[in-house]
Amino acid sequence: MASVVVENLTKEFGNVKAVNDINLKVNDGEFLVLLGPSGCGKSTLLRMISGLEFPTYGKILIGENDVTRTIPKDRNISMVFQNYALYPHMTIGENIKFPLESRGYNKSEIKEKVEWASELLKISDLLDRKPRETSGGQRQRTALARALVRDPEVFLMDEPLSNLDAKLRHSAREEIRQFQNQVKITTIYVTHDQIEAMGLGDRIIIMEDGIIKQIGTPKEIYEKPDNLFVARFIGSPAMNILSKQDYYIGFRPENLEIEEIFKGSKDDAFKIELSVNRVEFLGNDTLIYCSSDLTDEVITSKIISNEKLNIQAGNKYQFFIDNKSIFKYSKDTEKLI
Repeated sequence: MASVVVENLTKEFGNVKAVNDINLKVNDGEFLVLLGPSGCGKSTLLRMISGLEFPTYGKILIGENDVTRTIPKDRNISMVFQNYALYPHMTIGENIKFPLESRGYNKSEIKEKVEWASELLKISDLLDRKPRETSGGQRQRTALARALVRDPEVFLMDEPLSNLDAKLRHSAREEIRQFQNQVKITTIYVTHDQIEAMGLGDRIIIMEDGIIKQIGTPKEIYEKPDNLFVARFIGSPAMNILSKQDYYIGFRPENLEIEEIFKGSKDDAFKIELSVNRVEFLGNDTLIYCSSDLTDEVITSKIISNEKLNIQAGNKYQFFIDNKSIFKYSKDTEKLI
């Protein structure tokens, strides 16, 4: 295992800076998630760490080794891609042992490593099957096993769950987290899915336009977004944003409560009258979609479902937000005040 350090890392494609002067340290054994919308630079950053792209400027260290200009096979890393890149003509077992055979391991070493990795990832009974005879989740675990047997210092994962359905993605997230807890390998994971990021990462890096907007634990980022971009990007439903004279205010949907169930002090709360456009029952939670003269955007309230409340679309209601739950952002810098 090893730490990963990038210093002043920049990647230019013509006049476009896909990654712009990034400085970062990934701690030994840490699970770090790179999160952001398409085109933010997260995959380009991962490809530079892997050696699939060379930076225009800057330096990359894995452990104490400067690997900035070395090719992937000399970096002692393993990658798991979105499409898993399994060889269709090989069995699951053959796919797992292929990198070991390529590196000249003897048969007993290969057998031991394949058995260990397949047992760890619960695919021991699939070793004689072809990839087409397995499920998406099983193919994903095969790709992990193949990467693991190489004894890498660093795991790099690029959207590895994108091809799975919602139910399978949930179970696969749990498997990846348990797997990383067991092997303790430094892992950098790229995704555009904030649920994956919040559920997997020890820390999250949120990127936009090739720069880092915020680094922190999932709790830190959710409870104190540093800027307006992060405030809008993290949270489902997204944070509500209103424009005031000199600043923006933001508040989470779960902190916007209708008057009948508001338990805080109204003297210490922000009051707003909203027109209800639609009510969406989601079991334990109910989402209330509203409009206001203060903004053209939809304002959302998320409350615990309460059969005693009779909220009707088309009516106006008073809502309250505790002042402690309100964020203020500068209109000039869009940073937290």
